[in-house]
Amino acid sequence: MEQIRKIKIVITHSSKLSERWRNYYCLDDLKKKFDVEYWDCSSFTYPNFSSTKVIRDNYSFILQDIKEFESRLKLLPSDTLMITDIHFNKWNYQVHKIQSKYFKDIIQIVFFSNNILKESDLNLSEKKNKSLLLRVENVYLSIMNKVMPYMKTPIGRLYLKKTKKLYNIHIISCANRSYYRINHPDYDSYLKLKNIRPSCDSKYILFLDNYFPYHSEIKRFQKNFEPEKIATDYYLSMNTFFQKLENYYGCDVIIAAHPTAQYTINPFEGRKIIYGKTAELVKCSFAVCLHNSNSISFAIMYDKPLTILHNKAYRESKLLWPRLPVMANLLGIKLVDTDLINRVKDIFSYIDKTVKDKYVDIYLHNVDDKCDTPNSILFEKYFIDIYMKCYNNGAGL
Repeated sequence: MEQIRKIKIVITHSSKLSERWRNYYCLDDLKKKFDVEYWDCSSFTYPNFSSTKVIRDNYSFILQDIKEFESRLKLLPSDTLMITDIHFNKWNYQVHKIQSKYFKDIIQIVFFSNNILKESDLNLSEKKNKSLLLRVENVYLSIMNKVMPYMKTPIGRLYLKKTKKLYNIHIISCANRSYYRINHPDYDSYLKLKNIRPSCDSKYILFLDNYFPYHSEIKRFQKNFEPEKIATDYYLSMNTFFQKLENYYGCDVIIAAHPTAQYTINPFEGRKIIYGKTAELVKCSFAVCLHNSNSISFAIMYDKPLTILHNKAYRESKLLWPRLPVMANLLGIKLVDTDLINRVKDIFSYIDKTVKDKYVDIYLHNVDDKCDTPNSILFEKYFIDIYMKCYNNGAGL
């Protein structure tokens, strides 16, 4: 009896395989249903991007250059489902051009965008500040959100014209129904932890680190950004502020490290830096402070009092800084300058329930699904549906 072949799925990615990406793509579950490969293309798509902990597995392949990328594409079955997280921009034009030679149907999964808020999304007029600055920033963010995914350069448009079909799997709810909606991976994590009683040893305030000023994304989009020149001022301001928090609230500040952060020397004056436990840390925390962080979703879902931080050094980032006033305004929380703040008594505030519910529905939860179906099951359903649309023969099912 002829054995039925599993549908082959290849994920091309700009990062090394880490615990984060294994969980985001639900790879342990997908492997049971599909023939899965994860191609680490970071060496030629994003060489400066790193991960602290890399997973080695038999489905993971580290590609050395674009020639190896094309060689592997040639060997794939013609009905392979190609999933990409390689950005559509000028640096990756050749990668997408080569991929489109062999596969015209591409799946793109958008996991992020939940910390790039738009006024039109939340549409809460009572929360809007009518200042000229915020009006300008709202317009800026609106343009960036529409332009950034594909049109960072005209190359994105050229690529899309060459692609027969781009299937979008997205975390954000919008009027355009030509995409597949999933939960934000943080929502899945929240559901798993929600009813588990945390073992909280002591009171602490949590800082959601985003590896500023050394995150490679900043330098990539702002060539004149020099992290070494502002690092000293940045960490001085942050640590002085943290000391004020500790003195007033009588508890430690703990750092939830960004997944790509590499702190060989602790820049937070010896404060505890913890990797890979952000959800648990938020759940047990007394309050949360941050700049730009996708993990703000945990703080919102767990109803933690929040404040958003900035300072002169942080405002040097033209990529990150403009988002903060918009986010603070729409969420109705304070925007604190760590260079200037003296009194920290009332800087933390809870997000209004109406705002929270709308944020969760738009950015985190697949509201079309009333059963809180996990992404592992949604992926299986969507991949089979896309496969049938692309190849229309059901082979491997």
